[in-house]
Amino acid sequence: MSDKFPTRLRMVREATGKTQARVAEEIGVTLNIYSHYERNNKRPAIKTFAALCVALGTPGEQLLNDQPPSRLLSSEQIMKLKAMDSRQLILILNLLQTIYDSQRK
Repeated sequence: MSDKFPTRLRMVREATGKTQARVAEEIGVTLNIYSHYERNNKRPAIKTFAALCVALGTPGEQLLNDQPPSRLLSSEQIMKLKAMDSRQLILILNLLQTIYDSQRK
């Protein structure tokens, strides 16, 4: 993951108007764990990373790469993600894992 991940995570979260507590609840972690993500003390597991993307309505690459965030997902795109079955979500998680792995090199 990019060294800018914590900063980008905070920036995107603030752009959504959500608190750390709300995002933590939505992704199923404690506030303490979530705050570690924004302080660069911990990195989320890939499943948690995928949940972050859905909760914040942003593509994974917006949190991973060094380019400035261009946009958040639309409400329609978020609804489509939430409506996906487990097979579709596994495909997305695999894609995110590939992106994540490529950023670590």
